[in-house]
Amino acid sequence: MPQETYTPAQAAKQAAIPLSTLRLWTGIYSEFLSDTATPGVGVNRRLTPQDIEVLKAVAQLRHNGLEPAQIIERLRSTPLEALQPPATPATTPATGVTVH
Repeated sequence: MPQETYTPAQAAKQAAIPLSTLRLWTGIYSEFLSDTATPGVGVNRRLTPQDIEVLKAVAQLRHNGLEPAQIIERLRSTPLEALQPPATPATTPATGVTVH
C-alpha cells in the first residue's frame, strides 16, 4: 500500500510554515527528506508524514534561534522524536478544562 503524501500547500499548512519557506527548506534540508519532497525538474513535489515532522522540527529549532548549519548538525545527531517539543495539554476555551 503506498504511503500517504501531501501537496506542498497541505504540508506547509500542517507544519505551520509559509509555502515559500517549505520550498526553501526542502532544498536546505533535503538530506533529511524523502525523494518525493525534492523531485527533479518537472516532477510534482509530494511530502510524506515523516517529511512534515522534519519540517516541524526545523521550525522549532529556528524558533529557538538555531542557524541552518546548526539545525543540520542537530538533525544528523539527534533522533527526530527527540527534537519534537513535548505535547501540551489542550484547554477547551469555553470551559477552561484541560484535556489530556
